[in-house]
Amino acid sequence: MKWPNSVPGWCPSVSAFLKTDLDFRTHLRHCQGPVCQRSLTHSLGSDLTSSNTAPKVDKRMCRLFGFRSVIPSQVHRSLLQADNALGLQSKDHPDGWGVAHYIDTAPHVIRSSQTAISDNLFHRVSGVVASETVLAHVRKATQGVKSVLNCHPFQYGRWVFAHNGDISNFETCREKLVQLISPHLRRFILGDTDSEVIFHLFLSELTRHGPLGRPLGPTIIVLVPLRGCCVF
Repeated sequence: MKWPNSVPGWCPSVSAFLKTDLDFRTHLRHCQGPVCQRSLTHSLGSDLTSSNTAPKVDKRMCRLFGFRSVIPSQVHRSLLQADNALGLQSKDHPDGWGVAHYIDTAPHVIRSSQTAISDNLFHRVSGVVASETVLAHVRKATQGVKSVLNCHPFQYGRWVFAHNGDISNFETCREKLVQLISPHLRRFILGDTDSEVIFHLFLSELTRHGPLGRPLGPTIIVLVPLRGCCVF
């Protein structure tokens, strides 16, 4: 049995169903079962591990939070209350935030160019969201101005996308990459970040496998054009 390190579910050691994100984290701290111990060990950088064992991270990059669960679950602790909560990390990543969550298979996306930890909207959203799938992001701007149009996650239909990192020579290859995007998708690029261009390039590659609105099975997408003209 593969046990995800941040998703509530069945614990093979105690045969108990853990219903919330908080239940799961509390359980991990105390469970001596081998699967939960491995999960605890692999949760580096979260509030489950001590600060002296967490790896050093590059504060120049944006921060992401991804969550998948078998039942709708709240993520308030992971976004605001945990020692390494995404909201707290926005002190070093102040250039906007976004939260995407799914309701009845449809994504709902809330974004703001404000610093998450000091934004009342972020606090309200963090307390309301309960979903099987959540994707959240705090931005440290590299490409593009501070604007809600440049905040992640980006959305197209049922797809949402968030990214951290930087294409250092993006301005020199932007036009080439945009030309590789399907014409019917280009008009949906509203901001000026490398991440949004990558998202639409990714969507263009997905269309090779069928309509974007149709469920997609396991698929590997390699963005070959990035290798030829961009430096990460």
